[in-house]
Amino acid sequence: MNPVSDGSLYQNSAVEPDVGRRADALFGGIGLTSLLLAALINLATYAPPLQDFNEWVYQGYLVKALFLGANVPVVLKNWPVPNVVTELSIAGLTSVFTPIVAARIFATLYLASSGAVMWLASQRSDKSLDGLKFLLLICLAIIHPPYWTGETNYQVGLALLVFYFFYSNRRESENVWFDIVYSLLLFACHAMCLAVFLVYVGWRSIFRRRIMYGVATVLPVVALLAWYALLDPRKDFDPGSVPHFSGIADYVSYRAYVLAKVGPYQNLVFDNTSDFDRFRPIFWIGVAVNFLMGACMGLFFAIWVVRSLARRAISPELLTGIVCGLVAIVNPAGILGISNVGERFLYPALIFAVLSFDGASILRRFAGCLSAFQVVVLLYILVTIPKGAVRGEIPASEAINHPGARYQLLFWHRPFMFLPQIEAAQAAATSGAPPTSPIAFEGSVLLARHSEPSEPSEPEHGR
Repeated sequence: MNPVSDGSLYQNSAVEPDVGRRADALFGGIGLTSLLLAALINLATYAPPLQDFNEWVYQGYLVKALFLGANVPVVLKNWPVPNVVTELSIAGLTSVFTPIVAARIFATLYLASSGAVMWLASQRSDKSLDGLKFLLLICLAIIHPPYWTGETNYQVGLALLVFYFFYSNRRESENVWFDIVYSLLLFACHAMCLAVFLVYVGWRSIFRRRIMYGVATVLPVVALLAWYALLDPRKDFDPGSVPHFSGIADYVSYRAYVLAKVGPYQNLVFDNTSDFDRFRPIFWIGVAVNFLMGACMGLFFAIWVVRSLARRAISPELLTGIVCGLVAIVNPAGILGISNVGERFLYPALIFAVLSFDGASILRRFAGCLSAFQVVVLLYILVTIPKGAVRGEIPASEAINHPGARYQLLFWHRPFMFLPQIEAAQAAATSGAPPTSPIAFEGSVLLARHSEPSEPSEPEHGR
């Protein structure tokens, strides 16, 4: 990508390059501090407080047990599934480490490797770091709501997407085999990330008039997707997890809320208590910061699209960003039977804008200042989150449809929802006995053994 710039930090003054370098160091340092604090939270708690991730750890341990011939309550699917990279990685790690240690290692390696990708993607043509871009990418692509809900397959896929966009625009020639292998790797991560890749490759092939190249690139993975769609029961979608709307105003306000979720504030619910009850000042400050961030990034995206169209600077990145933005607005979750579809397309749309457009510098800097609030949030979480095993009631997803309680749960996550699953893996690893606990959802490579698929009690966020 060649960013469009009409507001560089380095213009109009002999002093400004020094100011720009200091700004790069400041924003870059805040981004690195955010990654470090997130890693410390994962290491300081009993298990990483990343909602669905603890279930994925249990399933990864079950995959390892299956390969060792243990009698466990699951079977492997005999068709390809686009949601396996975490489970297979954990299966390998638990061959050496206990499940909780493996979880900490995986989470730490994810933060380090994805941070390195964002660092590379934030480099200018002269190899200097655009610290503001780096911090924005940390907030939009790494430490954001899907991270706290433990959607690690999606998270890994998103990092791979960013690397592909960075790498493909710097390599001198295309390689169809590289692109095919990359598409298969994204298939193993998450179908939504793969969908963004397919849209991008499609537009790029049209722009370069290499239609057959595009067809050759996507054909193998499309065949796998068709195989998966025909055979996978896909029974983990919970309609109760979709908010109920009373009218168009309710729908529009919820879409605005989803856009605001790109902000740095996260409201972790544990001991059946949210920040609304725990420490109300940070709740309201965080809510305000998130809505400002959402408005800022939405306006930044719109300016990128409008200016690019006005200048006829149309590119595959622009058109892919527009497609992702439209899907984010429409949010076909109910039609596809997959949770959070709109949100999962929103982040690629904004990432494309940040990577492709350096204009509207005031908006970019304001968004960077709002993103810096992430350090405060992470410090607050590090201090307040329980360090031992957490017990107690966990609010159900239907709580979001209670008008009296909905606003108290803004930007909420339930970090210890699946703590019993990782504890079951840990107990089995410690005792040597095969694990017997059922799996919470079946959107990965595993199915429950000797039973008909049951309706889940909670939505699957990681599909």
